[in-house]
Amino acid sequence: MWFNAGCLFWPVKAGHRTRITGKGLPPALLFQATDDPATPYEGGLEMARALPSARLVVERGGGSHAITFAGNTCLDDILIDYLRTGKVPADRGLVDRTCEKTPDPTPVWVAPAPAAALRTPAIAVPRQFAT
Repeated sequence: MWFNAGCLFWPVKAGHRTRITGKGLPPALLFQATDDPATPYEGGLEMARALPSARLVVERGGGSHAITFAGNTCLDDILIDYLRTGKVPADRGLVDRTCEKTPDPTPVWVAPAPAAALRTPAIAVPRQFAT
């Protein structure tokens, strides 16, 4: 991914990786979109593997990493239930729940402004200064 390309030539030596075990943690709820370029789907799967008590909710076809509280009621209902009760979806394997992405908005065609409107000044200009 082009936005990560800078890391390839980072002038500082990498530090040690933190080992994530999930020991002692309460159940965590993870959300992941399948088509998010900034936080790839594979990374969400890997995090779910690293946290044994976690549950992974996937938005199939979603292309953003900000998928909760963005209008997808399937995702939002799961998150609201978790925030209210602390309950996570039943363990069904690596991916515990799947939601379809919210449909993309339908483009709206807007008629271009007439050419005369483009020549109209944006602010009122006194006559003596108008050309």
